[in-house]
Amino acid sequence: MIRAKFSINKYNEKRKIHFNSRSKREICKEELKLHLQHYEETASELQLQDKYNKLEDILNNITKINSKNISKSKNITSTTTRALLERRAELINITEKTKEIRSEISKVSKLIKTSIRKDRQSHRLETFEEYIENTGGVKKNP
Repeated sequence: MIRAKFSINKYNEKRKIHFNSRSKREICKEELKLHLQHYEETASELQLQDKYNKLEDILNNITKINSKNISKSKNITSTTTRALLERRAELINITEKTKEIRSEISKVSKLIKTSIRKDRQSHRLETFEEYIENTGGVKKNP
């Protein structure tokens, strides 16, 4: 007679995100110089706490500007693939299909298949490049 059943679930840890801070620092330098020049001109009249508050605001604004995520289009397919899909839809909607139209549909379908495969492969490469640029690698850290 079995009264209880134990199950052991191993939970995998999430990847630790390591950002490439060098590239972000280089972007910030120019903006920071401009803001600090303006700060030096106006800070001479302020009290010490006000100077620190203003400097903190400048640094917070620069980090917010640089940390904004750029919205990317979720559409993976290229314009040529979309044009081929539209062409195939037009050919399929023709009511009187001859042998030539059927062969045209099959040729366009083969082109669509190869084009979609290339689009997926290029999208995968782009995402890998993005992750390598941000984290320094794609291997899971132990």
